[in-house]
Amino acid sequence: GAGHLAAVPASEGGQVITVAAIKAALVAILETVPNVDVVNSYGWFPDLAGATIAIVIPPLRTESLYGFTQSRDSSPDFQSHRFACEVWVQDTGDPAALDALVSGINTDAASVLMANQAFAVGDATALLAWFDGDRYDFSIGFEVEDGWRRLANDGPQFLVATMTVPVTLGE
Repeated sequence: GAGHLAAVPASEGGQVITVAAIKAALVAILETVPNVDVVNSYGWFPDLAGATIAIVIPPLRTESLYGFTQSRDSSPDFQSHRFACEVWVQDTGDPAALDALVSGINTDAASVLMANQAFAVGDATALLAWFDGDRYDFSIGFEVEDGWRRLANDGPQFLVATMTVPVTLGE
């Protein structure tokens, strides 16, 4: 393996650390991003009540890779995940303010995440990177997929972007 996290297990006591535990640790980091009002790791929509910027890590939007670099033991040597975090930014009706919010979350989220490149998940340490068994990829990406969304016909409009955050444990 690459050896960067060689002493860091992808499991605790032979049990693979769950995606839910990794998401919970990631939520704690994302809650420190400036101007983010709420972060959810459950459900399809963030809690938007009074929120200008909200982040949700919805189910079924995580890519996972479990790998064995040494031998095929009962638990993998490493696990890598790409979490699709939806960032919801409310349209206040002022294009300049919306542009400032969107630009700010892009910069602030990347800065906070890079300041937490290694973080605790239970007794293990996770690295903010994707590991494919050969090399690490430290990229954090933003992409606007569907654009504008409303949760109610008369409710506020939100610009929704997906921020992809990679996390690796082990190897």
